[in-house]
Amino acid sequence: MGDITHFSSYYKSLSYVSPIPLANLKLWLKADAGITKDGSNYVSQWDDMSGNGNHAVQSTGGSQPLWVDNQLNGKPVLRFDGIDDFMNSAISNVSNITIFCVVKSALTSAWVGGFSLYNTGSPLDYDINMGISIIGHASQNGKYWFTKDGANYTYNNGSITNYETIEIQSINNNTIATYYNGIGLQSYNIPAFFNINSYVIGARWVLSVINYYMSCDFSEIILYDDTLSAAQRQQVEQYLRTKYNHY
Repeated sequence: MGDITHFSSYYKSLSYVSPIPLANLKLWLKADAGITKDGSNYVSQWDDMSGNGNHAVQSTGGSQPLWVDNQLNGKPVLRFDGIDDFMNSAISNVSNITIFCVVKSALTSAWVGGFSLYNTGSPLDYDINMGISIIGHASQNGKYWFTKDGANYTYNNGSITNYETIEIQSINNNTIATYYNGIGLQSYNIPAFFNINSYVIGARWVLSVINYYMSCDFSEIILYDDTLSAAQRQQVEQYLRTKYNHY
């Protein structure tokens, strides 16, 4: 079946000291561990290292991302082609979020998404997209965006031309806070309660269809069902900055 790197038992070891907080950790994907790939480095499964079994999968060969070694500080990435590559999985009942993505992307088309969370029962109410858009949709000419209840919010123009850490966090169920390479950007006073049960990488999920593919490289994705404290958030930022040396 190809190469399999599987470190779940390592992360469960009692002697292991995690570089990030483990409480309420829901999803932990990193391109240097948990990869199932074929002889051409196309990836069929990306293991969730949180221990929750929320593995990202793609059984269709033509839609599998490419594992590319030595791309960021000597570490590999998963490369999604922006045409038809995506991975997805179920994830159980996330009600609050703190998300960290180390990602680089290229401008391709408007409304594309790189990492989307959604509720399969209410696609219009629970659809968070971290991706890019291009000039041509003035309200979405941004580096990333999220949508909630049909309203769209954006920050920072342009494509993600370098590997960057993008964060989105819900606070007290009524605010969304955004961060870029550890710097707080903009907060939005909107309802921020989520009931997430699925995710997709490399595309968006709109009205039960996976589309709007994004050309992007992912090094790591970390998701908590929690609003992390400032100290906890900075711990994750420090881990990612030390590992990837990208800012």
